[in-house]
Amino acid sequence: MARHPAICFTDEDLGGINPHPDDPMVISVVAMNFFVKKVLVDQGSSADLLYLSTLRRMDILERKLRPFNESLITFSGEQVEVMGYIDLPTSFMMTPLVRTITIQFLVVDCRALYNALLGRPSLNALGAVVSTFHLSIKFPVSNTEVGVIRSDQKEAQQCYHKSLGTRNPEPAKDERKTDALGSSQGTDIDSQHPRHHLHMVELDPQIEFLDRRPQPIEELHPVSLGPRPEQVVRISFTLPNELKEQLIGLL
Repeated sequence: MARHPAICFTDEDLGGINPHPDDPMVISVVAMNFFVKKVLVDQGSSADLLYLSTLRRMDILERKLRPFNESLITFSGEQVEVMGYIDLPTSFMMTPLVRTITIQFLVVDCRALYNALLGRPSLNALGAVVSTFHLSIKFPVSNTEVGVIRSDQKEAQQCYHKSLGTRNPEPAKDERKTDALGSSQGTDIDSQHPRHHLHMVELDPQIEFLDRRPQPIEELHPVSLGPRPEQVVRISFTLPNELKEQLIGLL
């Protein structure tokens, strides 16, 4: 059995982390020479998932998928059909430390806030130790070296606000410009990888579904539920005043 270095977390790993009662673990990886953001780390998942919209933006042909004859079962008991699976070399890096493993991604065609999901199979193959408190993942790179990836809190919060249908009040200020081909301008990820990245704007899983979202057919009145800007619901202007007051009282 291969020996691995000891992995631990200390107060030093809390540096740069904002208070987070329940922020998800959202990281970036390099898969097939594409820099993929909005990758959710889910220790409760028994599978590694890649969404069809992501696959297409990575210019991978669907005919390259291998058959997979089982369905996924969600926590609510619903079945999600799997289109197939594909093995992709995936790199986890914090320069200069890099670790690359081959991940068997199940490809599903459904709406998601993320580009991919890493579950127990890939985390175990990586030998990863996840600390949601420190919002970090540590993994052995050699017999003596430990790599670390920090969760991107801005990405995680943007996904959260998208799930609420609201705008992030503090958008990221360090986004890099992206040309029409999706090549991001900035420093190289690693000398082993070509400069062909998928920027989060070019690889946004929400884009494909923008025209499918239901839209209100009448004017709506905003009702504040709390002190934060995103804590708002909207009710119809056409409701009788008495019914409006009853709804607002319940909220």
